[in-house]
Amino acid sequence: MTAISVIDLSYSRLERRGALAVQLSDAAARLGVIATHLSLVDRTRHRQVKSLLRHPQLQAGSAVLLGDMNAWRECKATQELNDMMERHHNREWPSTFPAPAPVLALDRVYAHRAKILSVDVHDTPASRRASDHLPVIVGIELPSPTDDDR
Repeated sequence: MTAISVIDLSYSRLERRGALAVQLSDAAARLGVIATHLSLVDRTRHRQVKSLLRHPQLQAGSAVLLGDMNAWRECKATQELNDMMERHHNREWPSTFPAPAPVLALDRVYAHRAKILSVDVHDTPASRRASDHLPVIVGIELPSPTDDDR
């Protein structure tokens, strides 16, 4: 990890929300990762997405934005994410909530200057007990260093 920052996304007095942004780097590649848990309220969630899309980790090179988007239907926030970021290959998000019997696809991963190759749910008895959401496992492909410099 070469950089870490906390992003305050608390635009409502009712819900405290945030995101954690990190930059992972080695000699071959650099990747920005932002993990978040967005608001339950559509208007607030849209404002949070706008802030995240302006964050330097999503503007400089390859990056992924992931987390509980709290969007169980199309809304302005998800439309903006879909327009601005690369979604995964089959466009259908796996159901992750509630963990004991998932029916809602609230947990999502978006990429910028990277390709999402696969999206799977880690569904085990232990993962169903560990959280109210099932974990999502994502395979990504980063561009070659010469592609990233363009």
